[in-house]
Amino acid sequence: MKKVLLVILLLTLPLFSAVEFDMKTNFSQGETLMARVSGNFLESVFKENIFFYRGHVKIPVEYDIAKIDEEYYIYALLEGKSPDNYSVALEDVKYTKGTEVVEEDIIKNFTITNETADFSINPGFIITSENFSIEVQNLKDYQITIKIDENRTETEGGFFSFFFSDSDSGDNSVIVKSGEIKDIEFGLGNETSFRKILLSTESLEYEIPVYAFVSQIQDEESEEEQNASAEEEEEQEEETNETKEKEIIEATTKTCAEAKGTICKSDEKCNITPIQAKDATCCPETGTCEQIKKSNTGKIIGWGLLVLIFIIIIWFAKKTAKTKKKVVLLDIAKGKIVKR
Repeated sequence: MKKVLLVILLLTLPLFSAVEFDMKTNFSQGETLMARVSGNFLESVFKENIFFYRGHVKIPVEYDIAKIDEEYYIYALLEGKSPDNYSVALEDVKYTKGTEVVEEDIIKNFTITNETADFSINPGFIITSENFSIEVQNLKDYQITIKIDENRTETEGGFFSFFFSDSDSGDNSVIVKSGEIKDIEFGLGNETSFRKILLSTESLEYEIPVYAFVSQIQDEESEEEQNASAEEEEEQEEETNETKEKEIIEATTKTCAEAKGTICKSDEKCNITPIQAKDATCCPETGTCEQIKKSNTGKIIGWGLLVLIFIIIIWFAKKTAKTKKKVVLLDIAKGKIVKR
């Protein structure tokens, strides 16, 4: 009997440990695709691991991915995509399937129907430390009312507030005219929280995960340290652009200490992509805080300008002296007496 139970357990274990890809299988035209992926990934899933196909042909799609705790959230804009069979694939990813480590593509098929969605949204998830907005567009040829439910909570505590309402009844809602694009604005709450906003009409709804980050740690640093030089900011922007394909927006509802990470000092930088922890921006356990190397570009430019100014002064002085000497010799040649 024990052997039979053991065999059953081994056969069913992969079913419990495999990747879960939670996504609708049918979308209307113009609708925003929303997906949640969870599983025991051995390496991070980056934006460059995600591909979209129409049939077997790879197609361009505007999309993004973020990781909150141990789950990945993906959204994609399906605007301009005609009715057909499509798929989204996570390629070159490594994860566990039961007791086995596998490296195979994860594919989810979906269909775009002949119907037109009521509205689209952008973005499909929010990770922010500031007030934020969600863009909606009415795809119908008539006016629609979008209801907003900001009470789908996963944690207790303060939450962000909806800034305005177009409904005479006092409910949280906005009226959007045909083809109109409108930003629904929200204010950040007083505490870090992971919540979900529901935007809906009678026939369509979006559940948008929102990680609202409110720092609880005040850095004690001078104004000089707070204001990075223009050269350093430019270099950091260049580094970000070079590695953006290898980065992912990541957040956790744990504190940095609970996540076994490190909060870098004001003059330090995490050597890998940091995560947004509950109390601060956090360098993950696998990363280290490194001293920020100050750029010498400003000094080089400054010294270069000084040398250039010095050369101009010398050149001008020599030219002036030569001009005076020529004038004096000309006066002597004409028999004029030069007074000193």
